[in-house]
Amino acid sequence: MNIKDTILRFSKSFGFPIRKQTHVISEEQMDLFILQSFNELSKKDKESSENYDETLFIQKFDSELKEKLKLDITAVLGRKITDNEATLQGKQIAQMLLNEFNRINKEISVEKFDILRKEVIDSGNDIDAKLKFYYDETNNPRKFWIKQNKFNAPVNKNFVLGGVVFDENEFIGDPDDLIAKLKLPKNVIDIKSQLILESTFVDSLKSKELNLILKWIFENGIYIHFINVDNLHIIVNDILQIIIDKNLDSEKVRGLELMHGHTLYKLMSSNIDQIRELLAKYDYPKIQKEAVIDFCEDWATLLKHLKSNLPSPKDKIEEMSRAVIYDGLWNLFDEMKKDNHFIGLGKNKYIVKDYSDYYLIKPELFLNSFHTFDNETEVEKVIYASADLDSEENRNFVFKKSHEEKFIQISDVVVGVLSRFFKYIEELSIEMENGKMVPKLIHSVLEFDDSQKENFLLLVNVLKKSQDKNKLFFYSENTFVQKNNLDFILSVIDITDEVVNFTFADSHGNKLR
Repeated sequence: MNIKDTILRFSKSFGFPIRKQTHVISEEQMDLFILQSFNELSKKDKESSENYDETLFIQKFDSELKEKLKLDITAVLGRKITDNEATLQGKQIAQMLLNEFNRINKEISVEKFDILRKEVIDSGNDIDAKLKFYYDETNNPRKFWIKQNKFNAPVNKNFVLGGVVFDENEFIGDPDDLIAKLKLPKNVIDIKSQLILESTFVDSLKSKELNLILKWIFENGIYIHFINVDNLHIIVNDILQIIIDKNLDSEKVRGLELMHGHTLYKLMSSNIDQIRELLAKYDYPKIQKEAVIDFCEDWATLLKHLKSNLPSPKDKIEEMSRAVIYDGLWNLFDEMKKDNHFIGLGKNKYIVKDYSDYYLIKPELFLNSFHTFDNETEVEKVIYASADLDSEENRNFVFKKSHEEKFIQISDVVVGVLSRFFKYIEELSIEMENGKMVPKLIHSVLEFDDSQKENFLLLVNVLKKSQDKNKLFFYSENTFVQKNNLDFILSVIDITDEVVNFTFADSHGNKLR
């Protein structure tokens, strides 16, 4: 439907003849037209829909623009003009509405960001400090999507962006001294995690070079920061957007998301081939509205199938647990199928079009700090295309070649070991949920040799020290259970040290606990 048809359609609800030139559109009628238009715009943009509030948008709508729109709309409805002229005027009206919608949406986003900053500051996290952040990344597929019934990248490998951060007034180290101690081959001009680490976390803990790097970080006023993004969790969130009624109050929606988020994640990760086929069948994330009923029906069928193939429950507790896991989710899909309250996922064929937004999280939060990233050409193109970032004076970050910046090279090793550590934690997740985390962790650590124990305890101490310095150094997009798993490990470090009975000293002989 073109703009002219839209205006004519809305004019019927205004209660006046379409071609009556003398009609004056009332304030109420104009507001209705604006809201109808804005509703259409917000449906096409998932991010904008999160800000959209009818009352707020009407309050912020420019009064002079509203008067101009009244005159233009009345002209289109009242004059005998050609279809081409009506189309041209309709496009101009549409562009004015789109520009105003974007202006208001941006203004609300800024206001929300200012509120968030105030809440963060009030919570005791210092975001106004002048720090130096250095970044490298691992497992960056550039885009994430389903092509020819396959994910373009391993779905079980998290995108990790992070590295080291410090206050120049507190930093007392020298990266050249560290590099000299590593005694790497003379032809190595760019330290990479592959030179330092093995393929798994446990094997990487044997590295003498990792030990030197972690000690150097611990002793020199340096902290670790990271952004940890689980691609499968992004899909889980999208699915929850479909099946949870967003007309519910926010607390109830949040409760349902927490309850079912990790459950859905576990089911998907355990049956990834079936899930991938189901998603590909409906061209996810471009799911069409008319396909939602079938989409939900297939999910309900799959859940029933998975439940029916489980062995008999051991006891009533396990039986109740399965009812929550399978029947609870099945009911949500069934309700969605019946009510068809579809929330669109957008027209983009990519699950993650690019990862540039993650690069800007900390520069936008730690405004007074400076952020140095490893060169990433595709990300740079997207970021610099933003009008707000078209000149250096508007930026608090830069991209550099890693061989030109030693702290980026150190960050490469940091994100490498973090990526392996997060995978290690995920492998313990089942035991953690069943209350067996401490025995499982201790059993794992008891199998470490002395160098592995030392590096493990050192890594946890560095992470805990960083978290204590500023909780916002850590950012994760994964289920609340996964987030709790890391927090739990950091919180039981003293218990682990006591029960497993190992400690180590820094280069000065001081015991680290």
